[in-house]
Amino acid sequence: MTTEITTFDEKDFKKFLEDKDFSYLYTFTKKESDKEVTRKLTKVADYFENDPIVLVSDIANTKFPYLSSLRLDKNIIPCGVFLSKLNAFIYEDKYTANDAFVGLKSILSFSKKELLEKISDEVEQELGERTNRVSALSKISTESIEKMKVKQRAIVYRKMIRGEALSFLLTLDPMKFRRDASYEMYYQYLSNPTQYIREFVTNYIDQSPVAIKNQLARIAAEKELKRELILDERVRRAIKAFKLLHNELKTVLNVTVVTVTGQRRTVPNEIEIYSNKVRVGSIHNNIEIGEIEAFEHQSKTYSILDDTM
Repeated sequence: MTTEITTFDEKDFKKFLEDKDFSYLYTFTKKESDKEVTRKLTKVADYFENDPIVLVSDIANTKFPYLSSLRLDKNIIPCGVFLSKLNAFIYEDKYTANDAFVGLKSILSFSKKELLEKISDEVEQELGERTNRVSALSKISTESIEKMKVKQRAIVYRKMIRGEALSFLLTLDPMKFRRDASYEMYYQYLSNPTQYIREFVTNYIDQSPVAIKNQLARIAAEKELKRELILDERVRRAIKAFKLLHNELKTVLNVTVVTVTGQRRTVPNEIEIYSNKVRVGSIHNNIEIGEIEAFEHQSKTYSILDDTM
C-alpha cells in the first residue's frame, strides 16, 4: 500500500501545536491506494518541570454515535509528543501517517525509534571511550578472567576465523536501556545532549558494578584468547582458508583440496567452524583444516601455509 501526504502544511501544524485552544483540530489528507483519507489530530497538554508538553492523537476513526463500534484503542491513535520549550516533536513509529512529520524545517522532529537509537549510539561511544579509565580503577581477579576465557573461547575462535572484529570496549546492555527509555529521557537528552550522555554513562557505571566487572573480565579474557589462538597453526590456516573460500573461490561449487601428504580430494566449497576445530566440505565429505596444505582450481594453487599468509 502506497501512502502520499497531500494537504499537510507545516506552518499550520506548528500553529496547531502551539495554540492554547484545545478544541482546535488539525486536519490533513493522505492518499492510500488512490483513496483520499482524512486525518484529524487533537491534543491535550500537561507540564513537566514547568514546560508545556503536548500529546497529539489521531481521532479520524471515531464514528459517533455508533457506540457499538467504538474502540478507544483503535479509534484514538497516539501520534506523538510535542516538547514546547525544545520545539521538538517525537512521533510514534506505528502511526500510519507519520511521513508527514519527517524532515520538518521549523520543528525538530524525530521518530521515537530514531531518537532512541541516536541516544543509544552516543551512550555506547561515551561508554567505550571510558573503558581504559574504568579498567584502571577496577581490580579483576585472575580467576574471573580464566572463567571468562572458558566461556568466550568458542566465540573468539569463530570470530577470528571469520575475520570479524573483537570489541575490547565496554558496551551498553540494550535490554536494560530500552526498558528504562521514556519521554523524560528524550526531554533531558534534547535539553542538553552532551551533559545528558555524560551523566547517563556515569550513572550507568555506578549503578551496574557487577555488569561492568563482568564486561572487563570478558575484555581481558578475549585479549588473552586472541594472543593465544593466533599462535595455533590450525587457527592461522583456518583464517586463510575462510578468506580464500569466501573471496577468490567464492563462485566455485567444489574445490580440490591438497593435503599435507600430497593427496588430492574434491569437496564442496563449505567451511564449518566448531568450538575447537574447522572442517572444509560437507557433513559426509570433509577434511579437517590441519590436514590441508592448499586448494587448487583451474591449474592455480592457493596455499594456506604460514609462509604465504
